[in-house]
Amino acid sequence: MFITFEGGEGAGKSSQLKFLSESLQKIGYETILLHEPGGTPLGEIVYSWISDPDSRVLKRLYSRWTTNQDAQDLDPLAELFLFEAARAQLVKQVIKPSLENELIVICDRFSDSTIAYQGYGRGLDIATIQAINNIATDNLKPDLTILLDVPPEIGLKRTRGQNHRMEQQGLAFHKKVQSGYLKIATEEPDRFIIIDALKSIQEINQLVWGHVQKRLTDQKSH
Repeated sequence: MFITFEGGEGAGKSSQLKFLSESLQKIGYETILLHEPGGTPLGEIVYSWISDPDSRVLKRLYSRWTTNQDAQDLDPLAELFLFEAARAQLVKQVIKPSLENELIVICDRFSDSTIAYQGYGRGLDIATIQAINNIATDNLKPDLTILLDVPPEIGLKRTRGQNHRMEQQGLAFHKKVQSGYLKIATEEPDRFIIIDALKSIQEINQLVWGHVQKRLTDQKSH
């Protein structure tokens, strides 16, 4: 079973992934926790670039080549392909082999993030992103996606702020991302579960666990 967690900055995905993994292990399932971009050496390098505050490393490299400040920012299309390269490697090297070995794969972000952030947030063409997603994932989709929905005004206050590039993109950007996530979820109601991330950690724990147990039961019955 392939389970993903999605949501904007400060939604609390990390603690929920850990709780779910531990709960599944207690009843005999073997799990693997992953995050995007990451999970492979290539993915970790991409993560270091994507999360780099204000693209400092990129600007330092570009400053040796041009004094044009606009040329020193990471282009949205280049950003998209960095994410997809890391995703293709993760699917090939980790996710598919783990599923073939009957592990439950739990991933912090997957292809829906790219549609929400680079599509609705950055304004890149949604259909193009979906096509590239399908190529990078070899058409792999999660069995269950849990969307932790948090108002950006609150989520950004919970985060690391200036230490992460995506958190510096501004409130208007993150509102677009939130709206995008909700639109994606309504288009695939059988796959998505939307949970109010303003609830307590314990309440969210129980909601997540209840939905996952139901999916596992339904899976066994088939």
